[in-house]
Amino acid sequence: MIAKGDRILFLDDGVMHLAGESGSTVVSGFTDCSFSVEDLEARGLLELARTTGVSIVGDADFPDLLRKHSFCLTWK
Repeated sequence: MIAKGDRILFLDDGVMHLAGESGSTVVSGFTDCSFSVEDLEARGLLELARTTGVSIVGDADFPDLLRKHSFCLTWK
């Protein structure tokens, strides 16, 4: 469940959700999501992320995200 104002941050293997079957992207169902630049790069998805225009964040952006979103939920 995601509410207005919430943000999804895809990390580690979670960035694989950017690429769907047959090379399509599957992020259109998410209203506000970001992908870790380091994890995209490690999995060869950085160029795909750039061409689809999704929000890409680096490790340096995490403190800012945490200030904006005081409640965090993580899962694997």
